[in-house]
Amino acid sequence: MVAVRIVHLDSLRERLRAALGRDSLLAVRLDRALAARDAEAVAEAMRQLALHPEPVRRAVEEEVLAWLFDGVADGESPRTAEQVLPARN
Repeated sequence: MVAVRIVHLDSLRERLRAALGRDSLLAVRLDRALAARDAEAVAEAMRQLALHPEPVRRAVEEEVLAWLFDGVADGESPRTAEQVLPARN
C-alpha cells in the first residue's frame, strides 16, 4: 500500500504568513499568488524572495519543506492510495 498525503495551499499560505509576518510585502505577494493559483505570480514572488536576506530565504524554504513533508502534524490529511486514487479494474 502506498501512502499519499493531501496538502492544501491554504496551510502553506498560513505557514508563510506566520513565518514572514502578515504585513510583510513578500508574505502578501506569496499569499495572493498562491490564493489565485497563478504560476507566474508565484514565480515573480519567488524572484522577489531572492532579493531578501538569507535568513528570510531560509525561513521560506523551511516552511515550504515542512509543509510538504511534515504536514500531518499540522492538520494535513494522511491518506492511502486506495483512499485517493480510483480503483483500477
